[in-house]
Amino acid sequence: MIQENALKRITNFYLTSHDFNGIPVWSLREDLNISELELVKILINLITDNKISVVFGNICTNPHIKSFPDLEPQKQIEKIKQEGLQQDCIYPSKLMIEQATNVEEYNDRPFTRRLLLGAGQLEPVFFDLGVLERYFSDPRYSFEFYDFWGKACIASKFYDSTDIDKKDKIGLQTFGLGYDENRVRVVIVFLRYLNDLSPEHQQFWSTCIVSRKCKMVDYYYNSSFLAQFPEHISIYSAFLEEQVVINDLASLIGKPPFFKNTYKENHLKEFSFFLRPTLKNYNSFVHLLDKLISENINKDFFKGVIQLEERIDRGNGEFEIRQKNTLSLLEEWLSTIIVYPNESAKQQEILEFISPLKEVRKLRQKPAHLINEDSYDGKYDNLQRELIHKAYGSIRMIRLLFAKHPKAKAYDKISTLLLEGKIRNY
Repeated sequence: MIQENALKRITNFYLTSHDFNGIPVWSLREDLNISELELVKILINLITDNKISVVFGNICTNPHIKSFPDLEPQKQIEKIKQEGLQQDCIYPSKLMIEQATNVEEYNDRPFTRRLLLGAGQLEPVFFDLGVLERYFSDPRYSFEFYDFWGKACIASKFYDSTDIDKKDKIGLQTFGLGYDENRVRVVIVFLRYLNDLSPEHQQFWSTCIVSRKCKMVDYYYNSSFLAQFPEHISIYSAFLEEQVVINDLASLIGKPPFFKNTYKENHLKEFSFFLRPTLKNYNSFVHLLDKLISENINKDFFKGVIQLEERIDRGNGEFEIRQKNTLSLLEEWLSTIIVYPNESAKQQEILEFISPLKEVRKLRQKPAHLINEDSYDGKYDNLQRELIHKAYGSIRMIRLLFAKHPKAKAYDKISTLLLEGKIRNY
């Protein structure tokens, strides 16, 4: 009779709890008004009969939720016999849950259903990266992505709006980056956060589940479970940080800012890898990269060193005064300030500075005059990786050049990760 009451209490506590919580052993013992020895005997019997499981406080930092799959029944019994009962919590088995509730009522919430039936709250689920496009491209959602993790939720100004259905007022506290066996990027979300989605959004996410073998990025694992900070930054974050450093160095040497705007503190969600490798996304990235470079270079930086205008002979005694573009100004400025005993070596270095930036500019101009059908191809991921790598190399060379100025030698604000080149292209 006591064993039946114990099982009923364990199951009811679980089903009525806010977050599918296990009942603490001390609470169950008080409810049943029995000794610890009696409770140990009851729990071992119930584990043997596959009716309950125990989450141990000395294994899980928060035993009140089932973070991971259960230990094997025999291992649970051995721990109880060897260590007794401590800060542990007890959960009904899947069999007991199915007998005590109508599981089909949760069919519209596939991830909630999995938690109900005893899956670990921190069990990872992997999805096609395109699942995020719904939130990325919808201005009603606040979407943030930082190298290997991100979050998405309905924007505050839309949360109280009656024009937005309740089902769409959702929040995803965190998601991470992962890879499949072929190094194709995927999204990883823990079950507990998928559980917070509305039924409609849970169903949407369930259609994007990746069944192939996947693994989360090491930094997302380390930050989620080990509270460890990453030892690298992404090449996109590094690019934006380099621009800030370059402007700081320009100020130290008494020059106007080299870049008109910097964006390290202003999150650019578009300045990242693709959610889908498409021609449209590639062209959009090229467009943004060019805006960050050639459109962003400050012409005032070159004043007093080189002429900002050029005189074009139109013949018949007519001339046109034309503004030089920023990359021409940069190339001319580099030619003026770089001193080499060997002219060939000098031109080679200038070429290394300027060629990737001109490539970005040329790529931007090409689609501007064409109407192309969009296409999906993994090659666009590789093209983006190559382009950002080249562009970053040029920006870094400019920073290193500025840092050689005598007035810039005392600059000490550059981050260690950037200084040591600990940069990853996720």
